This record gives sequence, structure tokens and C-alpha cells, in this order.
Amino acid sequence: MKPKGELVLDAASPIIDVVLAGTKLRLRVDPSQWGAIELNPDVATHLPVRFEDSGAAMVGRILLTGRSGPAILLFGQAKLPVTVAEHGRPIVSDADGVIGPEMLPFAYIRWRRADAPPAVASQTFALDFDENTGLGAIDPGIPGDFRVHVSFILPTSFATAAAGSALARDHQGRFDAPSAPIAAPFGMTRPARMLAFAHAVPIAGFRFDRIPVRIADFRGHNALPSDAAPKGTIVFEEGDIVIAKREPPQQAEPWVTIANDRLAGCAEVTYSAIPRSLTLSCAFDGVR
Repeated sequence: MKPKGELVLDAASPIIDVVLAGTKLRLRVDPSQWGAIELNPDVATHLPVRFEDSGAAMVGRILLTGRSGPAILLFGQAKLPVTVAEHGRPIVSDADGVIGPEMLPFAYIRWRRADAPPAVASQTFALDFDENTGLGAIDPGIPGDFRVHVSFILPTSFATAAAGSALARDHQGRFDAPSAPIAAPFGMTRPARMLAFAHAVPIAGFRFDRIPVRIADFRGHNALPSDAAPKGTIVFEEGDIVIAKREPPQQAEPWVTIANDRLAGCAEVTYSAIPRSLTLSCAFDGVR
């Protein structure tokens, strides 16, 4: 089915009413969603769907086993075959699940925020799509194999460890605060540290003086900035016996997620299906 028409959503609560597998549900529409409708487990349990064990979801180094199955989605006049999945933890608290733009029949999807400041500029980025990580924008201003995700679900923008390594190398980045947990998908948290730059770094139109880096996630063999041990770190003396677990490097995945701390300054975010692109209309310099 060729995409047509447009869907306009409230960015503060981008929820649609659908019928999935004969059941009325409310789904959040989010650009960060991958190639299946992710359902909260209690909802999935009551759907007449033939679920089978499927690939796990990786939240950093945490592996969530899951199951998925085929279903029919009814939305307006559209009848669409889709895949639904659940991974044992709720994905959102204000809806029954999350659906990505790729699974809807619209040529344009617009997230609008009534209380955002007036947009001072628009930036359009080509998108690619990965079944495991969803839509990713290619920012020509960032060198190398670097993707940008957009999430109206997560509160805080962040970089993976591999992305943090590249940003630190290219922009004289250094850690300037101890590790602290940061919100991650499925209501989880992951350890992160604040990476400060020698100068503001433009990412997807926004200027970042500093950005949280999920230091344990998707780093590969990339080096992160070295620094003195933060206060409270245990220092071992000669003769101490230390038992440590050595974990193999995780595959490097360099990306930055732009979340609600920055998207709050966007009057409109527009997804275009053909050609696949994302346009941010925002008060970029007014958001830090």
C-alpha cells in the first residue's frame, strides 16, 4: 500500500486508537520504535495472537527475552498486516504499546507541540530503517558512521559509548561528573557520565555543550576519556585480593538519541515516508 495523507499528533501525548487482532487498543506513535508493535506484557497476554519465542531486545548490556507474532491492525480505513512483540516489561505507562511510523499508512506524520517556542529554523535529515533499532537519521555534520534517533518517550538525550568515544575524540571531550543512572527503554536505567566538550557540538541541529554517555553500552573497542577516580571510588592497596568479572566487548553501535529535553523546543517534527526523511522545526539555540 502506497503511503498517503497525513497524521497529526500532539507531541506531548502522541496516542492513536486502533483495533489490533480484534481488540481496541491505544498506541503511542514514536520514531524510535523498531520493526514491530511493542506491547505491554499484560496487554499481549489477552490478545488472540499466536506468539512464538523471538529475538531478544538489548537495553545496553541487559538482554530481555521476548516473543512475537503476526496480527492485523485496523486504523481508520486501513487494514495492515503487522508483527507484535512483548519483552516481559512495560514499554509505556500511558498507552497499551508503541508503534513506529513505518507501520502506519501515512505519507506524513507530524508531532506538534502547542507550548513549544516559535521555531527559528528547520533541519531535514535523510532516514534509514533497521528492523532492530528503527528509524535513524543520517546527520551529514557528524563524521563517520553515526546515526541519530528521536524519542518522544525518553526524558533525556544521550550518546552510546561508541558515539561518546567519537565525540570526545573529535571535540576534546572529558567526563566532568561521576556516573549516575539515566532513563532507558522498558522503564529501566543505565549508568551514564556527563561528557563536556571544549566547544558546542551541533547534533541534529541542536548545540550540545555536554551530553550524557551510556558508558557501558555498545562501546566495542572504542576508548573513552580517562580521568581521575571520582570521590567515593575504592582504591586498592598492594596485597589486596580483587575478584573481578571480565566481560567481552559489546558490539560498537554509535548513535545519539534526541529525547524530550531537546524536543520540548520543537514546534513540529515531521516524518516523511517518500522519500524517507525527518524534519525538525525547533528553537534550536534556545534549548540546552
